[in-house]
Amino acid sequence: MLFAVNAMAQLITLEKKKLKLMALEVVLKYESAASVSNDDLKDDFIKLFDDIDVEILNDVLPDNGLDTKVAVKNYIDIIPAYFAYSLKISVVPYEVELFEENQKEVFINVYAKKTISGIENKTQLVYFDTLDIDFRLKYNKETNSMKITDISLLQDPTKFVVIKATKSVLFKAKPITNDSIIIINKGYQTNEYGLVLMRKLKKNQSLVILPGSDKLRGRTNISSEQIQNSGTSRNVITVPFRLSFIDIAPTIGLIPSDKSPISFSNAMNKNAGSYEAGINLGIRVLDKQKGYWKLITGLTYFSYNGEHTLREYKQNYQTVDPDGANYIRTNEIQNYKQASTISGISIPIAVEKGFNLGKKTGFMINSGIGYAKILESTAKLNANGQYSGLYPDLFNVTMRENGVYDFGNYELTATKEMATTNHFLTVQATGGFYYKLSPTLNLTTTLTYKQNITDMFNLEQKSISSNRNEINTLNAAGMNTDLKLFIFNIGILYKL
Repeated sequence: MLFAVNAMAQLITLEKKKLKLMALEVVLKYESAASVSNDDLKDDFIKLFDDIDVEILNDVLPDNGLDTKVAVKNYIDIIPAYFAYSLKISVVPYEVELFEENQKEVFINVYAKKTISGIENKTQLVYFDTLDIDFRLKYNKETNSMKITDISLLQDPTKFVVIKATKSVLFKAKPITNDSIIIINKGYQTNEYGLVLMRKLKKNQSLVILPGSDKLRGRTNISSEQIQNSGTSRNVITVPFRLSFIDIAPTIGLIPSDKSPISFSNAMNKNAGSYEAGINLGIRVLDKQKGYWKLITGLTYFSYNGEHTLREYKQNYQTVDPDGANYIRTNEIQNYKQASTISGISIPIAVEKGFNLGKKTGFMINSGIGYAKILESTAKLNANGQYSGLYPDLFNVTMRENGVYDFGNYELTATKEMATTNHFLTVQATGGFYYKLSPTLNLTTTLTYKQNITDMFNLEQKSISSNRNEINTLNAAGMNTDLKLFIFNIGILYKL
């Protein structure tokens, strides 16, 4: 009796092993036919199922249907719509379980890892995923056949999203091809169509997308709702970026020389705190890895402050005194000082070439012209004036005492507007270095040489002083002027 019981138990065990092997064989056939890449494989695939209306997991990854099921008769048409001949499928069972049995049927579960990979027809993106799935099979005792009745997902369903990165150039969007973008702080490479595939996005996951190049600007947030409602991954989500080609650079410039920017001939010219401050606008017309070409304009406020001195100025000429006597007048001006302020705005136009010396440093040179408009031109004047007269007809007597006519020694002071041309042109050349503080910010230090090429002042032929009630500026006295200066600039350049 005990022997009979043991024999029966062994028979049942062998039967179970046989059923499990039959189930694994069906799963193996499923693996071979699952790509359904031709009619024969489609037929083989259909034969594995209990009915063509059996609903199975929609694991066609680009269709984004891991949370849905689809009938076998439709499933075999969905796959070729996304994958022509590139789909590869691997199924690795890791557990087989007999969970139910009746007089006619035995139901078996095969748990497996299904790996799917392939190049999608339209986007040419590589889809890849490994899914934990449950094959439910039914063994018919009467027909001795094993068929699949269901395929289910054993994990939380995820989504696949295709992102198309574009850049706008002169109001026209172009795909960013074979370049990187940043998604959730990680770099991804776009393909030749500007596409990136984001895999296995969970239900509540959102995306923050930034450009991978410091030449692009923009930020896109894709919400979890947008991802879940995106439909098939062929419904591409476009992420627009903007090409950065405009620079704004506020600068301040100091004049390190002791010599005044504006110099008058025959005078000693001393700098008295001259400076420039402005903002430049640059348009990068060519921006490559090794460097760039840029057009520059902007608006600069200038204040050229100088102290101009004459140790001695002497003038002789023949004239007539109030009583009608002829005499030779001598005007001697000593310790003449002119404190001048010339301020205004200028607009430069220049071409700049930049050379990248490394990832963070570079050197630039530029040259161009500038148009300057004078807004203020004042001069504070003071000097000592001595006026005398030599009378040849009166035994060469010289009169210089105060109170005799307008002869005498006097302190002269005045504040005057200088006679300018109101505007002038300059040429300039600049060289300097830049340091990249961030992808959008540069620290710049430059040295600029500038000089005028048209007149700044209207020259007159007056005396500096012909009497105690008169004192004139140096340009009114006909002294030639020049604007020549070196400017040390420091600034911050922001790439829009």
